[in-house]
Amino acid sequence: VFASWNWPSPVLISQHNTIPPSSIIHAGGFRPWNPVVSVQDRKHVMPIITPAYPALNSAYNVSRTTFRIICDELLRACAAFDSLRLRAQLLEAVPPTPPIQLIDNNNQRQRQRQQQQQEEEEHELKMRS
Repeated sequence: VFASWNWPSPVLISQHNTIPPSSIIHAGGFRPWNPVVSVQDRKHVMPIITPAYPALNSAYNVSRTTFRIICDELLRACAAFDSLRLRAQLLEAVPPTPPIQLIDNNNQRQRQRQQQQQEEEEHELKMRS
């Protein structure tokens, strides 16, 4: 989502109540983020607004250079994720092959002898009856 985000449109985690600038109470000395009133807020490159009052830009110190680096990394992560998703889809499309069974020839011969002995014993019992 963020790789294709229309920056500098702000990311709002929750909707904030708009408070008229004249009645803003500065909570702890922080002025809520408001690009309509504040020229500084309008200049933010990557506004990600906090969900609690006062609504602040948590990425206020992102410069154009760091913005480019972050966007490049987001695109790289998106490409890696798409590659993994494609690989998972291919793996689902190809039916799994059964595991190779190692045959122990000695055990197989022994089972065949036991089966032959049982068949011979059954045959002898039938002949005696």
